[in-house]
Amino acid sequence: MAAIKWPFVALGAGAVALAAWFASSRREVGAWSGWSAIADPDAAIARAKLAGVTRLAIFVNQEPALDAAWNTYDRAMILRAVDRIKAAGIKVTLVSWMMPNPDWIAGARELGELATACGVDELELDLEWEWTATLHDATDTRIATVTAELFRNLRSTFRGRLAVDCIVGVNLRVLGPAIAAADVVIPQAYATTKNAGSLAAGDLERRAVARFKPFGKPIVLGVAGWNQEGAYKLGALDALRASLASAGELGVRSIRVWRLELLDAAESQILAAWRNKEVA
Repeated sequence: MAAIKWPFVALGAGAVALAAWFASSRREVGAWSGWSAIADPDAAIARAKLAGVTRLAIFVNQEPALDAAWNTYDRAMILRAVDRIKAAGIKVTLVSWMMPNPDWIAGARELGELATACGVDELELDLEWEWTATLHDATDTRIATVTAELFRNLRSTFRGRLAVDCIVGVNLRVLGPAIAAADVVIPQAYATTKNAGSLAAGDLERRAVARFKPFGKPIVLGVAGWNQEGAYKLGALDALRASLASAGELGVRSIRVWRLELLDAAESQILAAWRNKEVA
């Protein structure tokens, strides 16, 4: 009987391997949103479906002033919106700004609890100017200590992936420990007129991957969905196509667009085509 079962075992293993390969080769189009998705999840779902967006990264608070206290939007509204969006077949990441202040570091436990209650698989920290500016003159020891406490608090209440997003030219002395502690890094390779007006097509994406690849983390590329006219010396839609083509050539399978509410029908069509591998 054992000999008879072997072909079926082999077929089963082959099917599992094939499914794993297919899942790993699929592209993901994500988009950031925030209060608008929480307040009107049905509108967010409609926009996401149009653009082939399979993951919404939803901010649970506003960009803080340097002296702002830890906070999130209304918890019940967040829970209801996430449930609605997930029921529509769209994955959800919760995103929070973060400050290296004691109440924000302690608030990371609450943030992890919220992500767990929402049943999301990923929690993202936006560590831009507020985090890096506050720690700019801190010692390496201070940076390491506050970063370790932040991630310890997050992981005490959340078991999913932890992602860090940042600008491409971020101070890695300050942010390197957070990237090293995270599971995913999301460089904001926004090919806008300001960031890429004088660059060759795809150059910003190549720089981003080269800078963050040494951390050994999966890279999700942040992509601009606004102010692209003139980026790479191209029109807005061609600049978006160039960014996506570069991502594909670099082997990037997941992008995240800033932001959902800014996407028009033409941009949505281009993003959906990239996700379906109808373009490079």
